Amino acid sequence: MVQKLIILFSFLVIFSYVLDVICKKIKVPSVIFLIALGIVGRIVVDNFHIKLPVITPVLMTLGGISLILVVLQGAMELQWSPEKNRLIFKMLLLCVFPMLTLAYVASYCLSFYIPHSFHRILVNVIPFAIISSAIAIPATGMLAEKPREQIVYESSFSDILGLLFFNFIFTNSGGLLHQVGVFSLELLGTIVLTLLGTLLIAWLLGFLPDGVRLIPILAALVFVFEIAEYFELPALIFIFVFGVFLGNLSKFSKYHFLKYIHPERIKLHFDEFYNIVSEVGFLVRSVFFLMLGFFILPSELLNLKALLWSCGILALSYLIRYCYLRLLRVTIFPNLFYSPRGLVTILLFLYIPLGERLPQLGISVVIQVVILSTLIMAIGGKIVSSKSNEPTGQEVQDI
Repeated sequence: MVQKLIILFSFLVIFSYVLDVICKKIKVPSVIFLIALGIVGRIVVDNFHIKLPVITPVLMTLGGISLILVVLQGAMELQWSPEKNRLIFKMLLLCVFPMLTLAYVASYCLSFYIPHSFHRILVNVIPFAIISSAIAIPATGMLAEKPREQIVYESSFSDILGLLFFNFIFTNSGGLLHQVGVFSLELLGTIVLTLLGTLLIAWLLGFLPDGVRLIPILAALVFVFEIAEYFELPALIFIFVFGVFLGNLSKFSKYHFLKYIHPERIKLHFDEFYNIVSEVGFLVRSVFFLMLGFFILPSELLNLKALLWSCGILALSYLIRYCYLRLLRVTIFPNLFYSPRGLVTILLFLYIPLGERLPQLGISVVIQVVILSTLIMAIGGKIVSSKSNEPTGQEVQDI
């Protein structure tokens, strides 16, 4: 049995890689095909009457690790300079305002059709308001540098602030003043943990002897992340700051205390560390979306009633996004299309207790929104890139 599982796992990894290469050529995100492959696998397993174990805990664990790696990889690619502060601030606003507007407007509209409290509806709607960096960032390879940078910043902020927003609403057991106080303490704790964790792990990266060193660094990153999660701190802030810090280490050379973390050695191993983050990230994301396909019943995917809810949510999200792109004077195309829902939406849905989930916004709606928004991104991005005269410089990179 163990040997068969090893053979199956090895085959799926190789097949995922081949699928990834093909998807780069046709410029379509491979996440759709990975989910479809998982669904086919589920049908085969059901036909052979093979009993599957409960995979939800494994799915959530893989999703969390995948989120860490994709945010870290995207952050390491960003080149920061003081001139980009305006761009970063604008992307922060573009992340926050559409997210809040969609969450509250959609919840208000749904409250007329769903006989539950506004708070419960809002908790179920928030996951649909968060852009997935795990899908958006890898799919920006066909874009020019500026729009790619915009999407990396916005989707990373969306993951981080979306999780903060969800936790703030989900754990709202006291008054507003109490919640603001708790949130402020959590944010302060995160800042302290981010500074200490970033410097400590950067020091380890420059201090550890040659040989096996990068896997322990990744383990240390996950360790600090999980410690922050245990204390309910917004841990993705730490991952994002650490990635930006490593990618822009030379720009912080004026701070003399950084000499103690051996920046010259970190620079020597930066490319190697980036490659291993990319490789492990590919593996984890591939397994996550394959297992997600196993988690889905075909009848849930083809639920026509759920499709109406999915289309309504997406139509409202693109309308709100278009308005804010105009308001903030951000280039509408291709940014309008690059707002897929994905990994965080799925993880937060699984995090909501069964008794608190709304049947109208079940797993069928979640998967349909993920697939449809990814298709819109792929088609819209392909149309825009084909009309652009700027050289793309690289193929689309997806999981």
